[in-house]
Amino acid sequence: MRVLIFTASTGGGHKKASAALEGYLKSRDSEAVVKTVDALKAVSKAFDKLISGGYVFLAKHAPRVYGKMYRRSDKDTKLNSLVDNVTGSVSKKIFPIIDEFKPDAIVTTHPFAAEMVSAIKEKFKLTVPLISIVTDFAPHKTYIQPNVDFLVVSSDEMKYQLENLGVKGSKIRTLGIPVDPVFYIKQDKNALLNEMELEQDVPTILMMAGSFGVSDVFDIYEGILNIPEKFQLIIITGNNKKLYAEFEQRLEKQGDGGKRTRLHFFVNDVYRYMHASDLLITKPGGLTVTEALASCLPMAIFKAYPGQEADNEDYLIRNNMAIQLPKGKKCAPVIQRLITDSEKLDSMKHSCEEFFKGKAVETISDLILEACGNNCGEN
Repeated sequence: MRVLIFTASTGGGHKKASAALEGYLKSRDSEAVVKTVDALKAVSKAFDKLISGGYVFLAKHAPRVYGKMYRRSDKDTKLNSLVDNVTGSVSKKIFPIIDEFKPDAIVTTHPFAAEMVSAIKEKFKLTVPLISIVTDFAPHKTYIQPNVDFLVVSSDEMKYQLENLGVKGSKIRTLGIPVDPVFYIKQDKNALLNEMELEQDVPTILMMAGSFGVSDVFDIYEGILNIPEKFQLIIITGNNKKLYAEFEQRLEKQGDGGKRTRLHFFVNDVYRYMHASDLLITKPGGLTVTEALASCLPMAIFKAYPGQEADNEDYLIRNNMAIQLPKGKKCAPVIQRLITDSEKLDSMKHSCEEFFKGKAVETISDLILEACGNNCGEN
C-alpha cells in the first residue's frame, strides 16, 4: 500500500492530523509506504509564505478582516473563481511528486491541497482515489471539489449540510478527525495526578495558552485566581517562549494565589494532561478540540477567530461540549459556576464521549484500504 498525504501549515491542526494518520498506517502495515508532503511548500516558498503567513498575520492582527474573507470565500463570486483558477494553475507543481511516488491513494487534510489534487486529477486524467479529510466542525466551499472520491467529516450534521450543498451522500463518510490513538485510550486519572504531584478530588483546569495573546492569558489567569473555591491549574504555553518566561517570572515573584499551578513549555504528551484534567481552557482549533473530545474533556472557549474557529465554537456550544468565556477577568464567574456544578460538568463530559467518533484514525485507514482496492498492496 502506497499512500501520499498532502497537508499545509496554516495552523498546526492539519499537520497533526496527517502525522496521526501516517503513524497509524505505518504501525498497521509494516510494508506500507506513506509519505506526507506540505502542498503549499511544494509549490514554492513564496506561495507558502503568502498563504500560511497571510493566514497567521490576519488571524492574529486583523481577525475581523480574516473573518469577512473566510465568509466571502465560501460563496460563488468572481474573485473566488479567480482564486480557484490560480490554485488550479499552481497545482501542476505537485504533479511530479504524485507521478514519482505512484500512490494507491491520495489523502488531503487541507482544503487547498484537496483543490490542487482535484485539479491535477482533471488535468492529467488520474484515476488514483482522493480522500479529503475536513479537520473542522463546519463545511466550507473549498472542500467541495469535483474529483474528490470520499469526503470525511466529523458529524452527521456536517454530512447533511454538504448534501444540501450538492455533494452526493455516497461520497461523504462520517468518520471523525484523525488524532493519535493515545488520546482515546483511557488513562488512570488518579495515577496521572500523583505523577504530576497534584491532588485527587480537586477540580483540575488545563490551560493551553500558547496561541493566546500574552495579555489575554494573564487576564484569564488573574481572573480565575480570584475564584474562592479550591482548584489546581496546569498551564501549557507550547512554543511561546515569551509567555513561558513571563509566567515563570510571575510565579517566582508573586506565587499562584494559593492555587496549585504547574507550568509547562512545549510537551509531547499533552494527552496525559488532558486525561488528568476536568476542564480545558483553549481556543477552538479543530485538532485541539478533537483531542479534547477524544479525552472526554469539556472545554471553555476563549477568543475564537472569526471563520472556522467561530464555527467550531458554535458547534461545540450547541452540542453541550463547551462553554464560551467572556473576555479577560470577567471569565472567573463562568469558570467558578462550572467547576462547582459537577452535574453540568459530567453532562458535558458525557456529550464529548457521545460525540467522539472513536478510533477515527483506524476507520479512516479502513476507508483508505477500501479506496486502494484489493490490489493496492501489489503496486
